[in-house]
Amino acid sequence: MLTRYFKLSSPFKAAKLNPRNKKKEKTVFSTEVLQSLSPFNSAKEVTNILAMGIYELLELSQNSKLLDIGMNDDWDYYLLSGSAKLIAGDGRESVIESTSTKALQPLAYLRPRKFQIRANGKANIFLKLPHGFVSSIIDQNKKTTEYHSKEIVYFGQISKESLLDKIQQEIRLGNLLLPSPPEVAEKVRLACENEDSNTEDIAYIISHDTSIAAKLLAASNSAHYAGLKEITTLEEAVNRLGRGTVKNLVIYYSTRELFSTKIPLLKKLFLSTWDRSFERAMLAKILAQHIGEPFNPEIAFLCGLLFRLGDLVILQYASEFIEDLSELDKIQKISDLQSSNISEQVLNHWCIPELVKVSLKYGGNWAYNSHAEKPNYADLMVVTNLYLRMYHNQFNGIPEFSKIPALKKTLNNNFTPQESIINECKKALSEFGNF
Repeated sequence: MLTRYFKLSSPFKAAKLNPRNKKKEKTVFSTEVLQSLSPFNSAKEVTNILAMGIYELLELSQNSKLLDIGMNDDWDYYLLSGSAKLIAGDGRESVIESTSTKALQPLAYLRPRKFQIRANGKANIFLKLPHGFVSSIIDQNKKTTEYHSKEIVYFGQISKESLLDKIQQEIRLGNLLLPSPPEVAEKVRLACENEDSNTEDIAYIISHDTSIAAKLLAASNSAHYAGLKEITTLEEAVNRLGRGTVKNLVIYYSTRELFSTKIPLLKKLFLSTWDRSFERAMLAKILAQHIGEPFNPEIAFLCGLLFRLGDLVILQYASEFIEDLSELDKIQKISDLQSSNISEQVLNHWCIPELVKVSLKYGGNWAYNSHAEKPNYADLMVVTNLYLRMYHNQFNGIPEFSKIPALKKTLNNNFTPQESIINECKKALSEFGNF
């Protein structure tokens, strides 16, 4: 339910999970089981901690199909319980039991798949992990990684013979027009941060934007609230969601509408870029909830939401000049190189807290190291960006996990989420999908 992700409370530290408390995992899956599987039996500790935050368990009945010949899918599977039947293209069959040494390897690892796999026992449980994650661990010893000081992804030089060179020139001269904060969002922010403001004041401000008001009511009446009192007023919605959540959601909804274009393809790119920001924000919030101190989940959400705000500014600016849609790929390259700089300028213009700006400045650098004992929000954003890449099964360019300082500093043995972080994020995002 939405209260799981958005509620008025201080950040909490998740208690260390005892796998025996989960019936399905009582004897099926745990950190110890993971460490017996290849390649996790030779992986660094932080890699296994990551794996415990992204796995899924599948329970299949006898003869259910898991994989088919020729598939080139994005997942790897391990047999944890029961047995699996492998059927080759010529009809030959073999059976793997969960107690055998073959079960310690991912099933039919090669792509495209060389075997059809069906569940063979009466109770069959399979571990599911992203293929890119598993293959990255296998390849880490032979992989060389180039760190970049400002951005996770580097696309090389942009052609100087481009219309979009104007954008880069404006950026260099500091003349890029910066958007003003949405009026409703700014008023709500000030009211939420003012101790003298009450719920009625905040609701009154929101009521001046019908679209945002309707979305906040919808959020507070998620289907996951079944059985609870129906929320019918904005005041009740503000009370249920809490000031921090209301402030962040109003920023999200209003800023999403701030950028516009008459070019359908650019509009689609706007929306997909902003939706990606919401995914990042939700992951940051969930991670902050599980990690606890020193992170506040609401601040983490804001850091994630605004992390690539510069993308939208550049897209808006480009829409005023672009004549040839073939230039779109160059816009993306400019965004990847300049987004952090532009975002920082916008947030300075919007008077956003310094710690958010710091997270934006360094959160895109795998090699970032504050050299402080405790992690900060920049560390959290590095980890969040890693989870976002895993969420979309995109592993190219990610260095060896043990060489990401923020990862080692932020995640430790106390980080034991009760379910996959990725699954939690999917559930939370699905609640917003209808409104």
